[in-house]
Amino acid sequence: MLFGFQVADSKKIISICTAEDESYIVYRFGTRDNIELEFPEDRESSFSYFNYSYYLRGGGLENTGLDFDHFNFSNGDYQYQVYSEYEAETGIRSVGIRVTDEKTGKETDITGDSNSVIGSMIPFREMEKIIVNFE
Repeated sequence: MLFGFQVADSKKIISICTAEDESYIVYRFGTRDNIELEFPEDRESSFSYFNYSYYLRGGGLENTGLDFDHFNFSNGDYQYQVYSEYEAETGIRSVGIRVTDEKTGKETDITGDSNSVIGSMIPFREMEKIIVNFE
């Protein structure tokens, strides 16, 4: 698992995992005993389904430092954005996933428990197999 967390007030887990040899990458949602969604099914070209974007403004409190990380993919009519966002001014780290129904434009934000975070999205910045965008 490169990055994951528990959904707030739930036993469900959101995770982004790779094979040890980084031959594939997958997104998973569900419990340990019941994975409700694993994407993509095609592991052979799995990296092509995802992109990662980030915004980084250093300087801590004096410069209202920010670190926003977004892991994005589409599945059918839905756009997914796993996020990890930190604001130095408030000291608050937010994690979760935003799911947008592309037909209706309705966005659902599934908030994660920031105290349950395992790993980091920062390694995606150097991962050659994934499309990386600096916002």
